[in-house]
Amino acid sequence: VTLPQILTVWAFWKAKGATRKEVKLALSRIPGVYVPEFYTPVYERGVLRAFETSHGVPFPVHRQWANLEDFETRTFIYTPFAHFRNTALVELNRGCRYRCRFCAGSCIYAPFRQRSLELVLSMIRKVLEWQPEKVGFVGSDVLGYPAFPEVVHFLRSSGKKLTLSSLVGKDLYGRSDLLELLRRGGLETITLAPETGDVSFRLFLGKGLSNDDWLELILECLRVGFARVKLYFMLGKPDAASIEADLEFLARLVRLAPSPSRFWVSYSFLVPKPHTFLEDCKAESFGRWKKEKEIFERGLRKMRIAFSGESPRRAWVELILARGDRVLARYLPELLEGERFLSLPSWRRILSALGRDEYEWPRLPWKEGLKPWSVVRLWALGNGEGRSHEGLCEPEHRTGAGNHCCRL
Repeated sequence: VTLPQILTVWAFWKAKGATRKEVKLALSRIPGVYVPEFYTPVYERGVLRAFETSHGVPFPVHRQWANLEDFETRTFIYTPFAHFRNTALVELNRGCRYRCRFCAGSCIYAPFRQRSLELVLSMIRKVLEWQPEKVGFVGSDVLGYPAFPEVVHFLRSSGKKLTLSSLVGKDLYGRSDLLELLRRGGLETITLAPETGDVSFRLFLGKGLSNDDWLELILECLRVGFARVKLYFMLGKPDAASIEADLEFLARLVRLAPSPSRFWVSYSFLVPKPHTFLEDCKAESFGRWKKEKEIFERGLRKMRIAFSGESPRRAWVELILARGDRVLARYLPELLEGERFLSLPSWRRILSALGRDEYEWPRLPWKEGLKPWSVVRLWALGNGEGRSHEGLCEPEHRTGAGNHCCRL
């Protein structure tokens, strides 16, 4: 929607010999285009109070939605040196039917939009010309594609294998037919994301299913013939008992399964992202993250479950970036040039020099006032897709499933 307009306007004004600022001003008139130069953040004692605009630019900038039928999203350059080797990718849909509170993808790409079966099959035919070993379907909610069985059958008829990212457990529970379809499609490892063994917090996140349901689903995956089940877990949750619940859940799974070698656990830390339902949640401390990592990995080793995980240092840099503003952004070129972008000590020195507590500021920097990303509105008012943050992270907030909260 926007990029073709940007290129057209840019080419038009450049051909007229317009200055750089004149081109920027022309671009700022395109709906959905944000030109930072025309928005000046106003701080008061570290609190972002307002954005002063110039040249009549809109505030906030409203995101735009593309018609997915107008273009293809698939692999256009096929090479064995790509990250997904010998695999061609095809996008089925964007957005997600679910609203997991931590997920940036479902918020950024909402509303949930589907491509037509005709377009999807056309894209598959084009990528098959390269003779890839596998075809990967891209989307936050691929099982939500109405013609998913037809697409898998079409791929099977071509003799190519299917590959997918993490799948929604609620869509697979009680659906042995769908699991068998995925297995016949050539999927060897299935990836699921229970996130935690703490049922009430899982429901708070929006993931769904009880522990018994998850165990039944995972064991059914083994029964239908998947070689391995990969499980995503989240550390840094706002409940000290959650990590023990995670290990207890996995211990039950190991007792019921043929062998712990049939599982692979991958973990990451809860980093509240802008524009999500948890953007106002206070992250746990860095020390807590490190301790949880040690406890979790020790438990996995005892159960002989293979695992991979995120470095707490790298995740903390991600947290700083997720909640950063222009003041911090000014230091990015310096960090990139010195190859210190992922250096936590470098980021801490910068925060300290700015008068921001290097340990506490990243946890919840914008307690009042605006947020740096308030300049962009992802959700159109009145379209039925709006979100409410009110009360979500207040101390008294409780879910119907339990007494979990994201504490301020």
